Amino acid sequence: MKKFLAIFLISALGFTAIRPVAYFSPKRLGMGGAGTAVVDKENSYFYNPAHVAAIKSSFHLPPLLFMPNTLYFSTETLDIIDKISQSQNDNAENQDEQTVKTFREIVPAKLGLGGSYSTGLVFTLDNIGSFALGAYGLGRLDANILNRLSPRFDLTGYGDGVLALSYAREISLESFLPEDPEAFSLLRPLKNPMVGITLKNIARISPYNIAEDEEMLSLEVLELLGEYATLPISGRIGSGLGLDLGAQTGIDTPVGTVTAAVVLNNLFTTLKGVQYEFVTGNKDLNIFDESVYQQTIPFTATFGLAWRASPFANPPFQPTDPDSHALPVLSHIFKYTYGAMNFILPDTTYAADFDFIKPDNTFFQRLHLGLEQPYFDGLIDLRLGLNQGYPTFGLGANLGWYHVGFLYYTEELGQEIGQRPASYYVLHSSFVF
Repeated sequence: MKKFLAIFLISALGFTAIRPVAYFSPKRLGMGGAGTAVVDKENSYFYNPAHVAAIKSSFHLPPLLFMPNTLYFSTETLDIIDKISQSQNDNAENQDEQTVKTFREIVPAKLGLGGSYSTGLVFTLDNIGSFALGAYGLGRLDANILNRLSPRFDLTGYGDGVLALSYAREISLESFLPEDPEAFSLLRPLKNPMVGITLKNIARISPYNIAEDEEMLSLEVLELLGEYATLPISGRIGSGLGLDLGAQTGIDTPVGTVTAAVVLNNLFTTLKGVQYEFVTGNKDLNIFDESVYQQTIPFTATFGLAWRASPFANPPFQPTDPDSHALPVLSHIFKYTYGAMNFILPDTTYAADFDFIKPDNTFFQRLHLGLEQPYFDGLIDLRLGLNQGYPTFGLGANLGWYHVGFLYYTEELGQEIGQRPASYYVLHSSFVF
């Protein structure tokens, strides 16, 4: 079993394209990846620095120190691990042959494992602004098991560790407004905007296939078996500084206040480090070539909207006179339909994000839609969404200082929608003060 764990986990992860450095909270994933304009006391300042000014004071950490507060696995992972475990328990004369036979039985299959760790402190100094000190780490492994005759693993993923220092403050618009309250001003519908900046130190580890010039490794099962087998893992270890900028404001509209946000991530972000290339190996020696590398992290930019409302409270097409029988059928259909929807979504936050600068190619890969509905005075949160066109679902429980939840989401790992969708179950928990 140890050999199989090494096959799956020794790769420190990577993507075929350079992956932006980003943090996606469980709440945001449950809402389809939308949430740039939705303030979350726990950790939303990791992806929008302006939220520090709205939060003002908070502290969060995992339930167990130095342990992940988010764990996830793909829908096929448990089945694959179970079949591998059963194979190792079989009394076969040639264990290597049994291994190859097992992997042939599960081809094609996908395995996904990962987790994240985050902790942070937000505090405010009078007349200066709000600050946040935080750290988060993300790790992920995805393995495609292909080729029935000679099973092959295509390993992708990533591993990032980030230390972040953020500063944000609210900018008063009062001095920019006309003294006459009746005078017209484009600024009057705006709430005081919040602006923020984050300086982050990034450490990244990833595999790297030098021959193919991509962050994906292809390993044959036959290469990994036998007494003298070695794992030809080549990779990179690097670090560097990054910069995030965020701005957010509210706009008064006839349907309520709409929050708008713009976030710029990974400005001027370059990682430098050492690249290790596997050359050869035998029973006693593994040989690697070392070289210096430099990698530019893609700059990304997101525009987000959020709106908290009860749109089903007042059904349309209702007679002005309660005793009127005009439009009876249509009126009653809308009345009861809206009544049911208002019972399910009485006071909902709706959110939409669009990544207008990102390596993804298609429109739907950049689009994220979601909603969050609290029940029982915020004890339970229901989250629904569309992440890159794929549905998401999440439930969260706020038990005082302890938050726990579950979510299901799908994301596109390929360059086009429908090319390499991967679905995951996620468990998360943390203490929030």
